[in-house]
Amino acid sequence: MDQLQILQPFSDWVSDVLVEIPDETNAFVFNIYEENDAYLVDITGTTDYDEANESWTESINWDSGEELFIIPKEKFEGDWEEIHDTIAESLEALIEVDNELSDALCDSDAVAVGFIDGDLEIIWQAE
Repeated sequence: MDQLQILQPFSDWVSDVLVEIPDETNAFVFNIYEENDAYLVDITGTTDYDEANESWTESINWDSGEELFIIPKEKFEGDWEEIHDTIAESLEALIEVDNELSDALCDSDAVAVGFIDGDLEIIWQAE
């Protein structure tokens, strides 16, 4: 399973969970978790964004709840860095398309991705 194989189901999942976002949401974080047999992704929305201080990720006002995007390890042969890059590239592709989903993501100050308890990569940032 590579980025092309992940893109459509990932896009469908984001569309399904990115609903009823509070107006106060200023940034989105796509959190990646590694389990024994799968990689999991959830989304959190935050009221703050500060490029210089990652503590902005703690001001959560929305999350995708139990709705996780699941990538079984048996279908993805890469390591944690490759799954991070695949999710980041999928997000970049979603943002580049001019539709309601990209509008919802870009109606914020930033969109980031990273492993939980790891460094974040800013995928998109308002100018």
